Amino acid sequence: MIFWLLAADTAEAAEEAPNPLIPEPVELIVGALAFLVVFAILWRFAFPALNRVLAERTEKIQGNLEKAEHARSEADQELARYREQLAGATKRTGSSMRPGRRPTSCAGICRPRPSRSPPRRSLVPRRRSAPSATGSSRSSARRSGRSPSSSRAASSASRSTRRRTSA
Repeated sequence: MIFWLLAADTAEAAEEAPNPLIPEPVELIVGALAFLVVFAILWRFAFPALNRVLAERTEKIQGNLEKAEHARSEADQELARYREQLAGATKRTGSSMRPGRRPTSCAGICRPRPSRSPPRRSLVPRRRSAPSATGSSRSSARRSGRSPSSSRAASSASRSTRRRTSA
């Protein structure tokens, strides 16, 4: 029975409380009027300015496209002229000229000119190769900073080690 009383109280409370999702009719009317005022101000001042800016931008883009098309047509004409000049030069030289070969008119007579410039030297010093096993122990001792006798002893010790491992 207590359950029925509590359920009835909550039902009455639910009917009396307004729904937060549905606005009051006065709020709807005020909101609609405010929207119409803001829209009228935008329609009168902001939209014409935006349309003018968009029209200017469209004209500028169209002008740039026309300039680019004109420049492209000029470049194509220039390329055609260069190709005609190249074809004329190829005809003048004759068909005897092939890439990488001498003309037939001086075959066997013409010699390449000797180069008068000295050979190029590399700016990077060459690396010295490692001393061979049969190489001089003195030269390797000079490079390593040891005395020749100690390098001979070291090389003979390494040879004996090699013999033991290979046997």
